[in-house]
Amino acid sequence: DPLFTTHKRNQQIVEFSGKSSKEEKDINRRLGLAVVNTGLAISGSIFYSPLLIGSGVMTLYIVTPILFRYLKIFIREKRIAYRLIGSASVLLNYLAGFYIIGSLILTVVFLAFKLAARTEEYARKSLVDIFELQPPSSVWILVNGVEVELPFSQLQAGDIIVLNAGQTVPVDGYIVQGTALVDQHILTGESQPIEKTEHDKVF
Repeated sequence: DPLFTTHKRNQQIVEFSGKSSKEEKDINRRLGLAVVNTGLAISGSIFYSPLLIGSGVMTLYIVTPILFRYLKIFIREKRIAYRLIGSASVLLNYLAGFYIIGSLILTVVFLAFKLAARTEEYARKSLVDIFELQPPSSVWILVNGVEVELPFSQLQAGDIIVLNAGQTVPVDGYIVQGTALVDQHILTGESQPIEKTEHDKVF
């Protein structure tokens, strides 16, 4: 299995774990600017109207790169991304003169972007956790009533593996004999270890 060869496995872990940090930093920066922009829009609408010019310029600075990026995706792939809709709604509100509403929408849109980035990062980390599960170099199997140590690579379907408390289940299978609490949360998302008895499947 190529996932468990060291070089390939390390490449996959690096690939999964390193992508989202740069994007999330950019979102954090733009979210901060959106909050400042909301303050400018409110101040400009209530106290000093020239501040609205600064708010408009800041809105263009925040939204334009995203709008162009997702317009290209729309033209190339013929699909509408939610980020395109969010960015367009902010600009349309500003063009219509709803500065405070537009700036609030901008803040909410970037909060949504941040939530999406966090969700993607959590999913990546979960995948990395799964890929970091390595099989042991050897396992103990039962042959004619005797426990025999065997290299993991020579394990075959139908072999009976002997496991003691606290050991990791190295392969998918069924319990032939005994009872145990098995923690499979990385693979199944179960909140706590599940009791397994004879004929139950384990991962």
